[in-house]
Amino acid sequence: MDSRRKILIAALVATALAGPAIADPFDMAPHDVGAAVNARLRLSGLDLRFELQRCKGRGLLECRFSSARAFLVVTGQAKPPRTAAIMIAADLLATDAAGEVHDRVADATMALGATMEIFDSELQPARRSKLLSDLPGTALRDGQSEGDGIKAHYSLAFDHGADGLLVLTVTPRP
Repeated sequence: MDSRRKILIAALVATALAGPAIADPFDMAPHDVGAAVNARLRLSGLDLRFELQRCKGRGLLECRFSSARAFLVVTGQAKPPRTAAIMIAADLLATDAAGEVHDRVADATMALGATMEIFDSELQPARRSKLLSDLPGTALRDGQSEGDGIKAHYSLAFDHGADGLLVLTVTPRP
């Protein structure tokens, strides 16, 4: 299967994720985000899962979750619970046996789709699908891209020359 098709399929599967919404989705403690993302991925029948690696900090909490080909870094506060930012990243220059570049992009895109479903649940499926298909491709081609949902802002960056990380950031809209 060619790489464009793999990414498109990942975006379409991520678009199909469904589940109940919460009142203000960003009112979630950073250490709970990984479980929420995993639940959405599980509902879609995907094998991708993120494990909590560590949480550190006092007032401002930073939690890192990892999978074989991507990771999440969530910042915010535990009490009262509030997520300030979610960073989804994949190292596209890694040379280990954990997968090809296209698999890494697909995993990051699926994680973004699950995150969109949780934190921007009012976003219409057509708009979500467009963001999921356009943002990663534009970031890989131009180095960056961004777009807005209803409750969240999405920015993606890729710097092939610096670190090879594809970084997708989700923050609440003001």
